[in-house]
Amino acid sequence: MLAAMGVNVFVSSGDAVSNPNSDGQTPNGPLQAEYAASDTAVIGVGGTSLKLAPGNGAVAHEDGWPGSGGGDSIFFSRPAWQTGKGVPTGSKWSVPDVSAAADPNEGAFLVLHGQPTGIGGTSWAAPVWAGFCALINEARQEAGLPPLSYLNPLIYPLNGTGCFRDITAGSNGEFTATGGYDRVTGLGAPDIKQLIAALTRAPAQASVAA
Repeated sequence: MLAAMGVNVFVSSGDAVSNPNSDGQTPNGPLQAEYAASDTAVIGVGGTSLKLAPGNGAVAHEDGWPGSGGGDSIFFSRPAWQTGKGVPTGSKWSVPDVSAAADPNEGAFLVLHGQPTGIGGTSWAAPVWAGFCALINEARQEAGLPPLSYLNPLIYPLNGTGCFRDITAGSNGEFTATGGYDRVTGLGAPDIKQLIAALTRAPAQASVAA
């Protein structure tokens, strides 16, 4: 298992809200959490719609992105550490864990065939989170600490702290972003400076067991 080997894997929660079809893109299937984001060994990443203030680039507004996948796993039980404000009371694992900007209208730009092209989706948000994890481990290395082996059990205790921008507006059609955890944006989008500070004080290893 990669998590047990100290490898953090970030997986998009999907862009077909909470009822993805077998293609993972069209929202006309049964109510479900999309695999592999629903696996407890990975970090599932949902999406937000992020608007920045002109001039200083500060966060002006951030909602849950309507396409963000989320829901409860059919197969995986909820680990004891997936707890805190907003976490459902059921016995199954909930998705996503965290989120990042995913709205194609507000997302990133790539140069494709010589032309700037806007991109988005949770498949963009997931590698953004991998980059955040690299920054965290870089800070730990500079502090003389080993890299984090599994992020999820370490971030759920940060639910409701300044380490995350708590997204309280927006819906994916089935679930609505609310205070604390929700099945649109998870714990929220990171305040990376505060998250780095918190996780450079965290232990290097956490159990992946339920």
